[in-house]
Amino acid sequence: MRLIANENFPQHLITALQQAGHDVTWVGDSHRGLADVEILRLAGREERIVATFDKGFGTLAFGAGAPAPAGIILIRIDPRRKQLAPRVVAALESDCPWAGHLATIESGRIRLRALPPAG
Repeated sequence: MRLIANENFPQHLITALQQAGHDVTWVGDSHRGLADVEILRLAGREERIVATFDKGFGTLAFGAGAPAPAGIILIRIDPRRKQLAPRVVAALESDCPWAGHLATIESGRIRLRALPPAG
């Protein structure tokens, strides 16, 4: 899966996702301080799914008319939990239709909501 990780993403989780075979770029490497709406635009141009702990991305995609990226994965598990990386990696290996959705990964479930059409 092609992901763009928001600046709030812990490095150990990025590493775990890369080791699991995912193509992950981190906003902090080349776009530090980029506004969330610009991250959505960048994700759309690069055909990447935004991975974040920030609920504001869903608000932007649904309420503010921001450009819809390939998808958004919102992680609602405490980033300090020891089992964070294995849980997220396992969730991404499930058969969920990530593209075109706001997917919320929680401790015991994944919730999906279709993103509004681009344009």
